Amino acid sequence: MNKIYVGDNIDIFNSGKLDYFTNKVDFIYIDPPYNNKAIFSYKNSLISEDWCSYIDKRIRASYKYLSDESAIFVSIDDEEFANLKTILDKIFGKHNFIGVFITKQSQRSNSKHINIIHEYILCYAKDKKKLSEFKINRIDIPEDKLMIEKLKSDVENEFNKRGYSSAYLLLQKLIKNYCLSYNITWLRNYNNIDENARIYFAKDLSTPSKPRAVNIPMINLRLEPLKTRGWSSDKKFIELYNKGRLVFKGDRPYEKHFLEEAQDSAPSILNFYSRQGTNALKKLGIYKLFDT
Repeated sequence: MNKIYVGDNIDIFNSGKLDYFTNKVDFIYIDPPYNNKAIFSYKNSLISEDWCSYIDKRIRASYKYLSDESAIFVSIDDEEFANLKTILDKIFGKHNFIGVFITKQSQRSNSKHINIIHEYILCYAKDKKKLSEFKINRIDIPEDKLMIEKLKSDVENEFNKRGYSSAYLLLQKLIKNYCLSYNITWLRNYNNIDENARIYFAKDLSTPSKPRAVNIPMINLRLEPLKTRGWSSDKKFIELYNKGRLVFKGDRPYEKHFLEEAQDSAPSILNFYSRQGTNALKKLGIYKLFDT
């Protein structure tokens, strides 16, 4: 179930209607007035001191709802970026600063000096040590999606026509070409093909732990201790075996990590126009509920 409260956020925060969510919210996004001369449905032009007080109250009011594993994201432009960061530093602590995202805005041609086509989103954690990593599937990144799908298709077609050896040689060639063309290095890891023509990265199964031997009769796996590192848990080996993800190079086991599962940390520059909200609201069926 989802709930939408309509009204000034400080009034909603102080109404008691959100008390159930105290210490339970994992994600808060705030899009405040930017303190410029634009016209919105709320007052968007305040002197700096009043603006800081306005924002400070709302961020402090929202703080109590955040869980220990949560993050808050706040949009802003150049005008009050410094003041907003100072406010967030005081409330969350500098040690919980995660970073700044940059969003691309619509192209404008009304500036005498610089065409401003960006805004910022400041991100802070309630407790940085407990915040999960920000990961994105590469196949969800438009420029990577085309490359991944083309690479998979070419290798699979070659595999079906001429077999494993020819497909493997083609994969190495394509990886080299793509790395040069896209100026990337991560793709070099995905240089293996399995019996189903799926491209994968052979992920190491050693861990920074005490060396130990492995003996799992149920999957016929016996491993001698490594010199300086330990092996993954028996449970992990069994799970990988049952999922068909355990592969060997010589006598050493690895985990199959398929190309379509490749991930990356979220980029600081978000390659989309943030003024596409109207279309997003229409898709959600709540366009008439909000002005923008």
